[in-house]
Amino acid sequence: VHVRADIELLINTVDVEIRPENSPIQTVVGQTATFLVTIDSVVKVPWKSVNWYKLDKAGKRVQQLTPPSGRFKTPENRRKLVIQNVEAADEGFYEVEVDHKGSVVSAKVELRVLASKWVNSQ
Repeated sequence: VHVRADIELLINTVDVEIRPENSPIQTVVGQTATFLVTIDSVVKVPWKSVNWYKLDKAGKRVQQLTPPSGRFKTPENRRKLVIQNVEAADEGFYEVEVDHKGSVVSAKVELRVLASKWVNSQ
């Protein structure tokens, strides 16, 4: 006796997960802050699918940081957000978003700018 069975294997290739690796970051004015995120997916996520945003206190996007310019850099295929020469106004939340093959996921990271711990001894 032979039985024919049709098996359909479904693999969801759009599942994407973002894991912030080092948030919150605490720093002082004038330093460099580097956020690192890990993006896991069944298929490789191209850098063009990754965008960074600055959020206001209400959690709304106020500035797109990709493509990068000025003090903001996004190395490692946009898996990092580097803020050079941190200013007090940089404090707050940032959002990384991946829009890949119909799946849109995001994660937030936080920058805390502390009062300077250094005292000029001169």
